[in-house]
Amino acid sequence: MPADTAPRSRARALVGGPLLALLLAALPFTARAAEEARMFSIDPEASRVDVQVGTAGMLAGLGHDHLVRVTGLTGQVRYVPDDIESSTVSFTVPTRGIRVVDPDRDPESRAEVQRDMEEKVLEVREYPEIRFRTVSIDAAQRTSRGWDLRIVGDLTLHGRTRRVEVPVSVEVDRDHLTARGTLEITHDQFGMERVSVALGTVKVANALEMDFALLARPVEGVGTGD
Repeated sequence: MPADTAPRSRARALVGGPLLALLLAALPFTARAAEEARMFSIDPEASRVDVQVGTAGMLAGLGHDHLVRVTGLTGQVRYVPDDIESSTVSFTVPTRGIRVVDPDRDPESRAEVQRDMEEKVLEVREYPEIRFRTVSIDAAQRTSRGWDLRIVGDLTLHGRTRRVEVPVSVEVDRDHLTARGTLEITHDQFGMERVSVALGTVKVANALEMDFALLARPVEGVGTGD
């Protein structure tokens, strides 16, 4: 064998031997990483979304704050722990599933507020759904149980779509995913009427403060990573 062919033969042996074995060994890890994505379905019965509605105006102190509860929320979460920024969440809320709770008020007063909310504020006949979908996830920090995130998404409410940022704390295990956070929006953002009484001296505050805890369960047989 000529002298100059010996190094080339050794190089081919390295490529065809240990290096090839290393590349092949890495394939299962790549497959497992792809399988890390897990799909979860939001459980509407186990989830909670509360909205605090305050009062404003010259005689705001004479008005009553309201507690509104969102029911019937459904949606999905695609959770990718090895690439958290590619995770996604989407959900839908029927506007008729939004209920006035107001525990300190009598049933007749609650019914009146409920009617105003449905007919004047949400206009549920014209706008039957509220929708949200992820645009991006950033500011991600690992915690002992999951992640602290900032989710940027498009919220469609009252026929208008606005981009919102939501700080969220996520906890994950084999049986469920829980997302907790808060979001503040305004009536003005979504073109909703601010109901008033007493010639406008008492009216609903512009800001709406939402506090939520969403519980989602694994979708069996879909991206479980098992």
